[in-house]
Amino acid sequence: MPKFSMNDILNSQSRPPEQRKDGFTLVDVPLEKLVPSTANLYGIREIEELAASIEAMGLLHNLVVRRKGESYEIVSGERRFHACKLLFDGGNAAFASLPCKVDAEESDTLTELKLIYANASSRELTDYEKTEQARRMKELFRQLRQEGYEIKGRLREIVAQALDVSQTQVARMESVSERLIPELTEEFRAGNIGITDAYDASTLPPEQQREALEEYKRDGARAIKKMKKADSPKASPKKRTNDWIRGMTLEELAHFLSDWKSSKIDIAIIDWLKEARV
Repeated sequence: MPKFSMNDILNSQSRPPEQRKDGFTLVDVPLEKLVPSTANLYGIREIEELAASIEAMGLLHNLVVRRKGESYEIVSGERRFHACKLLFDGGNAAFASLPCKVDAEESDTLTELKLIYANASSRELTDYEKTEQARRMKELFRQLRQEGYEIKGRLREIVAQALDVSQTQVARMESVSERLIPELTEEFRAGNIGITDAYDASTLPPEQQREALEEYKRDGARAIKKMKKADSPKASPKKRTNDWIRGMTLEELAHFLSDWKSSKIDIAIIDWLKEARV
């Protein structure tokens, strides 16, 4: 499969005819008309440091926005927006308005994909943010296909190439997104456990994850490794995969079947899956 390029998606020729709009308009937008995107899944950190840099060097990169009624939704540059607002609120009138590239894009799906892609390639992310962006990016590519965009290949491979990570890493992130219980997800979000421990926990049945959580509260992340190690000899890889599939919702199952060729699932399990769940 050719290496993924975001330009292939942004290219108007990949779009349905009714969605082919190109170009940016450069506009100075008043701060009060700029609104953060509700689709932004990333934390807003180190604003004071960024504000100091912008005050010393100027705003080196324009924000990217799109019209939303009388306002402008930020597609790329929310940290810069908050930093400039901090300077303005502190009395620097030079930041009363900001130079913005106004995107003509009307697809909510593609706009959110642009937001994720901009953040994935321009800032340091937490393990939780990387996992969330992989999950959301896969959903967005699936939605773009439904909207008529030409996106070739398996979604896991496309996401891996878009984020410049291995398919194995994406598979681990998918396991965390789909299988980790909410209580451990909160620990993951807070940065108390990393991607390795989150993945190990996600491979355990929910009841064992809850046990691991209680032990984690007492003994820290090593409790998860201990329970994962204790669980490993109990079942063959085939049986663990089988049990994992049985726990899927119908929606998860549909997504799994659409992408099963990229997973290490043998024919016997696929046959069982079709007979038992479809």
